[in-house]
Amino acid sequence: MDKRVEALPTDKRLEVLKQGEADPALILLYIQFGRYLLVSSSISGELPANLQGKWNDRIHPPWESDYHFDINLQMNYWMTEAANMPECAEALIRYVERFIPHARKAARDLYGCRGIWLPIQTDAWGRATPESHGWAVWIGAAPWIAQHVWWHYLYGGDREFLRSRAYPFFKEIAQFYEDYLIADEQGQLQIMPSQSPENRFAGTGPWPVSIGVSSAMDVQLAYDALGYAIKAARILQVDPEDAARWEDLQRRLPPFRIGKDGRLLEWDREMAEVEPAHRHLSHLYGLFPSTLFNPQERPEEYAAALQSLRFRMEKCGGNLSWGWSHAWAGCLLARAGDGAGVEEQLTRLVRDFASTSLLDRVSPKSDIFQIDGNLGAVAVALEGIAQSWGGAVHLLRALPPSWERGGSVQALRVPGGHVLSFSWRDGRIDELEVCIGYAGSLKLFLPGRESPIEIDGNSGEQWIMNQGG
Repeated sequence: MDKRVEALPTDKRLEVLKQGEADPALILLYIQFGRYLLVSSSISGELPANLQGKWNDRIHPPWESDYHFDINLQMNYWMTEAANMPECAEALIRYVERFIPHARKAARDLYGCRGIWLPIQTDAWGRATPESHGWAVWIGAAPWIAQHVWWHYLYGGDREFLRSRAYPFFKEIAQFYEDYLIADEQGQLQIMPSQSPENRFAGTGPWPVSIGVSSAMDVQLAYDALGYAIKAARILQVDPEDAARWEDLQRRLPPFRIGKDGRLLEWDREMAEVEPAHRHLSHLYGLFPSTLFNPQERPEEYAAALQSLRFRMEKCGGNLSWGWSHAWAGCLLARAGDGAGVEEQLTRLVRDFASTSLLDRVSPKSDIFQIDGNLGAVAVALEGIAQSWGGAVHLLRALPPSWERGGSVQALRVPGGHVLSFSWRDGRIDELEVCIGYAGSLKLFLPGRESPIEIDGNSGEQWIMNQGG
């Protein structure tokens, strides 16, 4: 890029970007700024980052500057483990643990179930109350946040954390499902009532969301959350009967349904969509942040998820209207292997939604700041550079075209606790250094190589590959 542009102040660089000139260095600055925002919001405080992090400037802020468990809080922490910032996850996990006593009462009082229930929207006080009238009938908050608890173990390998904090949390969620799931005439276990967060289908009146049976997201969340409990029990070699029972529940969940046009269905059957261009992409949770749908293990569902993503992007004309929605779309496009799509979403976030201080606005013409767009953008970049699914790490699978000429990343972390530092040139890995993690073995897919590289060693050992290796 023109070095004169890079020397301009941020507001002028934004003007240049809006005029159509590329500024990859500004995109990088935005990504690094996102890391700073999360560290500032999490590293030493008692609470995790809320909708405005710690930068709320209003006595009566939008959405009360609270915590939304149906995408926003999770997106804030998507980067944490992969960006090698596990200290930041502690604020989130401690916050969730504070809910447990009252979440047990809520599960019992609201649904007659054991285990825990967390609300879709909440505040700093750790009380599980259904305060968001019209949206509150949803059971997916606890299983979704459990993903972050699982990641904290998966990337770090701390057995004591798994034994004393993570596994008890997973057991609470599994117990809730034991009581909540209802067998139909075919023996499938249905989730009802069920919601696809904040979205609705035709014919359900004036309510802001539609209540149905076994929405795609709820089924995917249940599958994953039961999986965390099963895997944790087996790693810890405890509760074999419980693990077998949870595995039976997981096996009897409804299938991931695909429509006549090849799209992954958002609800349990084909429904007329009130907002085909809706900002939430909940039914695509299995593509990202989950790894349920990938081309290796579930190619049919993976293809259907990509078809749904294309449909949603076509219906909105490429404009999902909210900054955080573009961050989610960017992560989904990364899982699709679409580097150009990743670059487009990152560019949109900066060009259309960033203020002159680079804080994310909820919409291009709004003056409302919401931090999840900033923090989600970091996850987009990380997924473009390295993504983990199917038992392997895939490097540069969705690298933005303007980054292909050359770049590097230091100390990126992947499942198994491995730490990767590497550089690339012309879209190919130039040098790669791996500090082997607790798992001992690692499978890597590199661009330009048909077969994976398999690395084995002891924790802490270094493995190095250069361009000729």
